[in-house]
Amino acid sequence: MNSCAIGKGTPRHKGRRIRRTLVQAAAFALVAGSAVACGDEEEAPASGGSGTTETIAIATVPIAEFSPLWLGMEKGFFAEEGIELEPRDYASGAAMVPAAVSGEVAMGMSNVASLMAARNQGLPVKVIAPITQAGTTASEDPIGIVAANGSSVQALADLAGKTVAVQGLGTINEVVNREAIARAGVDVNSVRFVEIAWPDQGQALAQGQIDAAATNEPYLTEHVNAGHRLLANPFSEMMPGATLTGVFTTDDYLDENQDLIDGFIRAWSKSLEYANDHQDEARAIVTTYSEVDPDALAQVRSSGWSPQINMESFQLQSELSVKYQVLDKAIDMDDLVYAGANKTS
Repeated sequence: MNSCAIGKGTPRHKGRRIRRTLVQAAAFALVAGSAVACGDEEEAPASGGSGTTETIAIATVPIAEFSPLWLGMEKGFFAEEGIELEPRDYASGAAMVPAAVSGEVAMGMSNVASLMAARNQGLPVKVIAPITQAGTTASEDPIGIVAANGSSVQALADLAGKTVAVQGLGTINEVVNREAIARAGVDVNSVRFVEIAWPDQGQALAQGQIDAAATNEPYLTEHVNAGHRLLANPFSEMMPGATLTGVFTTDDYLDENQDLIDGFIRAWSKSLEYANDHQDEARAIVTTYSEVDPDALAQVRSSGWSPQINMESFQLQSELSVKYQVLDKAIDMDDLVYAGANKTS
């Protein structure tokens, strides 16, 4: 990836362009998706205990924290509910929303801020289950911000005027790191945020295209092993135990397939609990869907998984997203989260 590819436009303007594009694409997709859904309705097999199997295409990204998806498939938890999952890779949570609205996939695995932004723009996304949670201590936090090896950046306070890569603009990855840098005394408007996928951030750091990267496991461990400097773990410091990502679907898919969704939630909860109890298996399965050094997996940090959505953390993420203009107003959580989801009060 060259410097031109990551350097176009100011962060704020670029983020706004992405949100407008998301809304325009999804609005078009909503019409197309409605036609697809209507055309398939008669042929769709029944789910759950009827003896038939329903195939669900689910959008995902290849990170260690999503390993319960593959673990649950391997252990047969979804098959027990009459579900066969078909994972499909996407660049970020923001890219998954139009895919779900169009009917290209039935579900996605996205960061919470992207789903809040989509709902804020009137797109019919609904969170049905939690995925990752922030660590409660830095040592178990799988998310961190690293500075390039040899860089003059020694701490977050040194990032004024620097370039920081995030997985996606307008995501929780950007929002929380903006807040962490601001709390370090930096004028965050002086920091240039650019969008680079997690697997590509290591090369950008090594080539000096960026000064720092906000990253996730298994890439965090790879970066540290390559000599890059871990500056902070903003998530465990600012919102320990927060639900950061979730499985989502659309209002229409939920309305038409509520029994199937409830079956998915049961299987997903089993997957999260199994992953918590078998961390070595959860790490090992990452090599089946991600190009990561198997030797590095033993060092990968994990904050574990909770089958309950932390609703208090959703509220905090909504407030920060408004602060950094990802949202123009706070989110109605009843609109965002499925009433039948496992969640805290």
